[in-house]
Amino acid sequence: MVGLSISQADSTADMELDLHARYFHKGFFAYAAVNGFDTETLSLGVGRMFTITKNVFVDPRIVYNTEDKTTNLGLGFGLRF
Repeated sequence: MVGLSISQADSTADMELDLHARYFHKGFFAYAAVNGFDTETLSLGVGRMFTITKNVFVDPRIVYNTEDKTTNLGLGFGLRF
């Protein structure tokens, strides 16, 4: 899966574009993302997708940020169509 996120904190801030990708295998996934197409802010991670109902899922993940050199736990919720 490849995705693009567009975000803007408020009307005075610049818009930010983020590119991310996931590769799924048997419920697990590898994750990679870049912030604003800047390869120095690369985030790499692994996680697992759990289906709650037919169209709702939760995906806990561990992500390493190459710019800050930090490891974070993340929890995402989503809808599938």
